[in-house]
Amino acid sequence: MTSENTRVCWCQCKTLRPFGGGYLHCARCESLVFEKLPDDDLAVINDEDGDLYGRNYYLQHLVKDFGYPDLDTRLRSDLPERCLHWLITLLKYKRPGAKILELGCGHGASVALFRAAGYDATGLELSPWLVAFAQEKWQIPVLQGPLEQQNIEPGSLDAIVAFDVFEHLIDPQKTANLCASLLKKDGILIIQTPEYPARTSFEELRKQNHPFLTQLKPVEHLHLFSNQAARKLMRNAGLTWFVNEPAIFAHYDQYFVASRKKPAVIEAKEMEESLRRTVPGRLVQAMIDLRAGAARNNDSQSLQCQLAEAQADRAERLRVISRQGEEITRLQQLVRETEEDRDRWQTRASEAREELGRVLAEFDARLKELAALYERATRVENDRKLARAQLADLQKHFEAAEADRAEWLKVIESQGTQIGELQASIASYLSELEETRDYAKQLEQKIGFLEGIVAATEKERDKWLARTQQAEPELEAKIAEVRALAQQLADSERALAAQRENSRQLEARVAALETDLAETRVQHAAASAASDTANRALSNLLAKVATLRRSRLYTALRKLGLVPRV
Repeated sequence: MTSENTRVCWCQCKTLRPFGGGYLHCARCESLVFEKLPDDDLAVINDEDGDLYGRNYYLQHLVKDFGYPDLDTRLRSDLPERCLHWLITLLKYKRPGAKILELGCGHGASVALFRAAGYDATGLELSPWLVAFAQEKWQIPVLQGPLEQQNIEPGSLDAIVAFDVFEHLIDPQKTANLCASLLKKDGILIIQTPEYPARTSFEELRKQNHPFLTQLKPVEHLHLFSNQAARKLMRNAGLTWFVNEPAIFAHYDQYFVASRKKPAVIEAKEMEESLRRTVPGRLVQAMIDLRAGAARNNDSQSLQCQLAEAQADRAERLRVISRQGEEITRLQQLVRETEEDRDRWQTRASEAREELGRVLAEFDARLKELAALYERATRVENDRKLARAQLADLQKHFEAAEADRAEWLKVIESQGTQIGELQASIASYLSELEETRDYAKQLEQKIGFLEGIVAATEKERDKWLARTQQAEPELEAKIAEVRALAQQLADSERALAAQRENSRQLEARVAALETDLAETRVQHAAASAASDTANRALSNLLAKVATLRRSRLYTALRKLGLVPRV
């Protein structure tokens, strides 16, 4: 999660994320930035006792809080150690006589050593008290105050050195730019500063117990650079040539030289000749020789220690190899046993695969049988639906016939007073229709019975589908029963077909009767017109009845036995 603070990195990146220990991480340049800049300008010392980099910083803070030796002790110990290390780097790139400025020169020992080697070296410090201390101890020139306030001609310096300075700066890019402007075209900038291991989290540093953690000093170390960030800082200042040198405290520091172009490297022989020209120079050369001899002795002692460690390690390795040989023998036996178990399990697996294949084959056969049964049941269901549709259609036809019958009954009843004999015939016809209706009711009962059988068949089909694998004989019996029911249904359909034929014949009879009734109406009208002659009307009526008896309808009804003989 991005921090909501307004802190901006020296590279102008505003997207800083919490790191730990009071610092923010800049992913753009891989720098650590203290989460809050101090309110006061730390480069200006107004109170030696109260300001951060005043007198008490060196006399009390470094001694009590970080366990450093006191200033006089450090003055003696730093001279043959770090000061000489820095001088050797300076001699590699610049000949004695070059104009040198050291930023943050502290007690001044390094400036004094540079001057002893023949350089025109000057120091710079913020604390007036520390400037006076260095001048008193070494009789050297030391400037007081921030670099921006010094009257130094641009392009006049051969080298600027800054050891453990840039991590304290509020605006390191501004200071780097100013240093570049004060250097000659072939001038160099030598810097020592803590090195943040790029792309390493605070948790990872803690797990490793990394020495760099000691450089997380809130308020004092405002910017901690990775080597990538240091290169970017120099490149932004126009110092595009960059080379890393061995740092004296390489476990947490970086040490590099930057310039506008690659400087010439001075040979060791030329360096020695330059130092031998003066008495102080010869003393400096002696110090360098002592350092080299001590380094060789340290190397010899280190080699002896390494040899002893190697012999001890060899003995330990032999013991480990012996134990490993025993372990290998045990593992080989275990491997043999494992291989035997593997063979047994492979045999069992082969048998299991064969059994599984057989079971799967049986299962496939069962599935095919079940699919066939399901197909049969589907066909029965389709037949049942068709039969129900046909029965519904027959019911509609019957209802229509019943409606027509009721209408004709009304017509016949209206003529009942005039055609008694015809009424007897029609009563006989109605009796026949009642018998047809009773038959239709019986047919409906049969249809209901068939529907019950079909519903039972559906239930039985569901049971067959669930019990197919366990009850195949019962399923076959049910299929036979369904076939019998289907045969009954077919017989019923044939009976229905016969009944439909009878219905058509009845419709023909009704049509003929309607014709006769029309003729009867004409005759009745004629009889009404001749109401004065009742006997003649009766005779005419009898004649009409006789005619009716000779009609096709009467003949057909008589053949069917529906008209009684008179």
